[in-house]
Order: sequence, then structure tokens, then C-alpha cells
Amino acid sequence: MSERNLIGIFAALVAWRILYLLITPLSLVGDEAYYWDWGRQLSWGYFSKPPGIAWLMALAGFFGNPHDWGIRLWAVIFSSGSLICSYLLGRVLFGPRVAFYFGAALALAPAAVAQNLLLTIDAPLLFFWMGSMLMFWKWTESESAKERFILVIGLTLFWGLGNLSKQMMMVFPALALLFLALEPGHRHRLKSPAIYLAALLGLSFLMPTLVWNSQNDWITISHTAHHFESASMHPLAMLSRLGELVGGELGILGPAIGIMVFVALYSSYRRVLRKELNRKELFLFVFSVPAITVMLFMCLRQRINMNWPLVFFPPLLLLTIYWALQPRESGKRLALAGWLKPGLWISAGLSAMAYLLTILIPLVGLNGTKVDPTVRLRGWKEAAYGVHQTVEELGWEEPFIMTYGHRYVTGHLAFYLPGQPRVYRWPRYTDSIESQYELWGGLEKFVGQDALIVQDVRTSQTELPEDLLMAFEEVEYLKTVSTHLGADYYRDVKLYIGKNLRHGPKG
Repeated sequence: MSERNLIGIFAALVAWRILYLLITPLSLVGDEAYYWDWGRQLSWGYFSKPPGIAWLMALAGFFGNPHDWGIRLWAVIFSSGSLICSYLLGRVLFGPRVAFYFGAALALAPAAVAQNLLLTIDAPLLFFWMGSMLMFWKWTESESAKERFILVIGLTLFWGLGNLSKQMMMVFPALALLFLALEPGHRHRLKSPAIYLAALLGLSFLMPTLVWNSQNDWITISHTAHHFESASMHPLAMLSRLGELVGGELGILGPAIGIMVFVALYSSYRRVLRKELNRKELFLFVFSVPAITVMLFMCLRQRINMNWPLVFFPPLLLLTIYWALQPRESGKRLALAGWLKPGLWISAGLSAMAYLLTILIPLVGLNGTKVDPTVRLRGWKEAAYGVHQTVEELGWEEPFIMTYGHRYVTGHLAFYLPGQPRVYRWPRYTDSIESQYELWGGLEKFVGQDALIVQDVRTSQTELPEDLLMAFEEVEYLKTVSTHLGADYYRDVKLYIGKNLRHGPKG
């Protein structure tokens, strides 16, 4: 396929994704609203993540407020950048044919629908990771000192910005050094100070964040450590977690393509033991198979989030497609290679269904049921409108609005309320910090004032907690704002007036 045709296909794909942002009726998901709220109070560190997503949300908010699509446009930008970097990596390694199928598999994967719709930490992480893989490979192959210098500068920036996006990026330099150590033809690159300097400078992007953490009881590190707590070691529980991860990744990649990828995972170990991998195959192996294997074994002791192995599957997918396109007589052809083209059609069909869900679910009467995956992305605008109406009825010009429930409720109200006021959150637990809102605090400055308390029924207790009730002179129930999302699913928020705040949360 000609370059001109590829550019045309890519432009049409990006145009469709932008058009979908403009016409979709879906609200921001909880993480998007939560991170957007971070972006209104810029800092060097935050409760659970490095500051990159907050800075990106601040930029997105500057250009796109108060519209959902203005935030999500950046998901399309980063995902499109990831696709370009992935295609170029496939082309540099194995030529345009493999690169085309690799790009098609990524673009048609069911996960690409969400990746191009939702602006979370994964969109920038994947872009910086795939861009880093492309630049690192070209650095290992280049014989030009000038080109290597430019590539090292690019690596430094991408590693640094990737570190600011998500903690997983810190693994990249270790894998890069492992590849250089294992590949005899590139082992001499280990003597180059440039790669170590790039890694150190990339890590230095996090120095202000480390200082911030030291001033805030190492809260980000403590929160991250909770992700590695052991769960039930019962054999059925372990198998359930393993099945959840494998099944989830099959759904992300597409079932047929996903099965091919796991076959390639198994095959790669056999080929390593037989010393059949060339340097290009070894490069992709190092950046995928060890990390995926570790996470599969980690399932035996804990739950693994579906997005943890996100950056490790594209290199393995590229290796899978390369082996699937090899001629039979080469001895490298992957088992199930004949699944590639049908698998892409299956993935395309599933992606088309995902895009049409917002239309099809209501048409067949399944909105609000257990099979409706869009239910979490609907109803927040209506809930915020109901809260706003109450504020107008009360005649409050500068309302003090406080939520009780999940942190996502606070973020959603902050984004969708007219004027996007700051919304505060009463903590559900007095003995621990549960979100960024507890770090910010600020409730104490409203002592002596009345508050509109918004309680999300689905994520909190049926009654307000005693410590919240005692913080006010009196708490009076006003009404329940209820949004029917179909079937028996309602987005309910209870509204109260808290009269004369006496003190903020204790503990």
C-alpha cells in the first residue's frame, strides 16, 4: 500500500474519532473528572500519580473548557501519536507490510475505542513508551554520532515526560540495559555514557515530585505500595485472578488476535531456549515477554489491573504479526498464523459495535441493565443540573458545596456545575487519606457557613456519618435528585443543608 493511501486511511481514522467525540452523549468517566480537578490546582505531586496528568488536564482545560470533547481531544492526539510511533517502529524493524498489519491490529483493537475516548494516564504513557522504543532502537543501530546525540536528547525527554505520566515508565531504562547486555552485537553500547546520562536525566524529571512526596509523608509511594498487597491464596481465587487478566487482555486485543499473542508468548520462550531469536526479535522479546510473565505469576498472589501490562503488549503484538507473516518454509511461521486476517475482521467488528453501543443499547431496551457498559458514563450532567437548580432555589450566589461519597462524585460535580466551582469532599474515613481532596482540605475556612451537602447514594452509606452530622449545628434533608438511566438503574444524589459548620474533619 502506498504512503499516500496510508496517510489517507490514518486521516480518516482520526477524523472519525474526533467526530465521535463531538456526537457522543457520554459524560467524563470518574478518573477524567478527578484528574481534571487536579489540573485546577497545579503542583509537583499528587495523591496517587505523578503530576503529568494534572498538567495535561490543565492544558486541556485551558483550550477546551467547559466541554467534554475539549478534554478528550487530547486522548485522540496522544493515541494517534502512539499509532504513528508504533507503525514507524514496525517499519524500521520489519518493513512496511508488517508495519501495516501491526498498525491495523492496534487501530482495530477493541481497547482502541476507549483509548481514543478517555483521557487518563494511559494515553500519554503509551505514546512516550512507543516513542522511546522507536528512538532507542534507532540509537542502537545508528553509526552517526550526530544522529545518536539527537536520539539521546529525544530519549531523555520522552523518558522524563513518561516518568511524569505514570510510574511504569521507570522500568524502560532497565529493559533497555537488559537488551544491550543480552545482544552481543550491541553490547558495546553499554560502554557509552550517553544511555546512562539519558536515564538519569529522565529520572531527574521526578526530583521535584520526590521533594513534594517527602513533604507529604511519601503519600504517592505509600498509595502505590497498596497495589501490591497480597490477596486470597486459595487455588480457585488464584485461577480466578489469572483468568480475569488473560480474559481481559483477550478483550482488549480482540479474541483471535489475543489468542495469537499468547501463543507467541509461549513460542518465544521455546525460541529463546533454542537461541533462534535475531536481534530485532530479541529487542521485542525483552520489552514484552518478561514483564507479562511476571504479571501472570503475580496473579497468583494479587489482582492485576488490566492496564498494568498496557505498554508490554504492543511489542509482543508486533513480534506476533512478524512471525505470522513469515513463509512456511522459513521455519519461523507462528502457529495459528492463518488467524491474522480473520482476527482483524473480528476486532474491527467488535470495535464497530463498541462505537455503536450508545445508539444500539437504548434501541434494544438494554440501557441501565447489567449489560450496559455506558451506564457509568451517563447521568452526571443531569445530577449536576439538579444540584444547580437547588442552589438557585436557595438563592446562594457563592455556594459552599460539599460531597459525601466516592471521589468521582466530587470531580463530576466540579466539572458539570455551571461556572465549575470548587467542590469539597467530606472524607469517608477519618483515619486515612483516600484521595487528593483530603490532601487539599480547605473545609476549615467555611466554619460558620452553611453548606449544600451532596450524598451519592450508590457509593456511600444510606445515612450521613455521625462525624459529619456533628460538624454542623444542624443538618436538614432537602430532596433527592434522581436521574433514570434505564431499567432499574438510577443516578441518585441526596441533598442536605448543613447549617453553621463548626469544624472540619477530625483525625
